Order: sequence, then structure tokens, then C-alpha cells
Amino acid sequence: MLDFYADWWGGCIRLDADTFTDSQIIKNADKYISLKIDVDIPENKILSEEFNVSSIPQNIFVNANGNEVDRIIGYLPPEEYKIKVLNILNGEGTVSDLKNKLSNNPNDVELLYTLGEKLEQMGEYSEAAINYHNILKINSDTRFSELANFNLVKIKLIDGNTEPLITYLNENPDSENLSSGFKLLTRHFRKEENIDMEVKIYNQWISNFPNDSNVLNSYAWRMSEL
Repeated sequence: MLDFYADWWGGCIRLDADTFTDSQIIKNADKYISLKIDVDIPENKILSEEFNVSSIPQNIFVNANGNEVDRIIGYLPPEEYKIKVLNILNGEGTVSDLKNKLSNNPNDVELLYTLGEKLEQMGEYSEAAINYHNILKINSDTRFSELANFNLVKIKLIDGNTEPLITYLNENPDSENLSSGFKLLTRHFRKEENIDMEVKIYNQWISNFPNDSNVLNSYAWRMSEL
């Protein structure tokens, strides 16, 4: 298991202090080898990019050949983490398992979406997009269809194309992904050092979520930097 972390990040600190010290987690850890990967060390950048690590903490389980089996993203308390690990060790809910299940139920939109998300996390964007498109072909009126649409425009943003996501946000003001979309765009324009567009999107974000403390804090923090 590759544990991508940073000493200063709260989620990583909590994972080490609360979850990895749990007796059952320690017992299960005997079933695999763990290696901590500090993302702040320049030499680890290649490995982080190879496994498409865009946030921390991320625990990526690999097989003997170094190929990914599954991953756990973010902080989880001991009980939830234990269940996730046992599922991975038993091959339940992994990419391989989902593909096998999908071969028997090719029109199961929940399976298609779950597999698409896992492929997306791994950086297999083209294969993930195929799953999302298949959802839309099967049924365009389900919640999974909306989620698939959002993830498709999100994948285009990764390629540097911002227009599909901007259009999606303008045309879907009631989407459950609205705030996430604005957040992705502000991060994108910040990375591109396009301050004008970043500020514009921030203003749209706060206009749509004027009472959201997380949005307000993010806005205030960023504006103080500019």
C-alpha cells in the first residue's frame, strides 16, 4: 500500500493519529506492505504523477506487479477505513471486480458510474468517459446521468477545455455539482494564473452560495492573496 501524504495536512495527520493507531487496522496491516510517500519530496513527484495523485491523503493498494488494485481517498475513521481495506483485500468493489460484474449486467448504470469514477481517479480518463457515455445511452433521466454529464465536462477541463464546464454550470443552476464545478474552475484558472477569470468565477460562486461558510472562507482567503 502506497500512503501518499504530507506532514502538514490535517487529513493526513488525523489518519496517522486516529486511524492507523487502531488495533484492528494494525492487525489488518500485517496482510500487506505499507510505504509512506511524502508528496513534498521532489523525488516523489514522478510516483505521484504515475498514480494520478491530485489530493491527499491517498492510500493506493497495488499488486505484486505494481499495478493498482484500488485506492482510499481522504481521511476515514477507523471503522470505515477497516471496511474499505477488507473489501480491497477480498477483491470486492475493485476495478477488476466491477468489470466482472458489469460483464454480466452491462446496463447497470450504478455499476457503470462507480467503475467510471474509479477509472477517473486512476487517470484512465478515456475509459472512464466510455462508461459515462454508456450511462447516457441507457437512460438520460436518472441521477447517474446527471453525475455522468458532470464528470464528462470535468474530464474535458483536465484537458484544458473550460467551456463545457462553464456551459454546464450556466445551464444547470440546480445541479448538486454546482459548487464543485465552481471550485474546479477557480483552481484551474489559478493554476493557469488567469486572475481575471479566477475572480469572475469566484464572484459567480459566491453569488450562488452567499450563505455557504466554506465558499465564503475560500473567497475571503483568496481575495486576501490577490
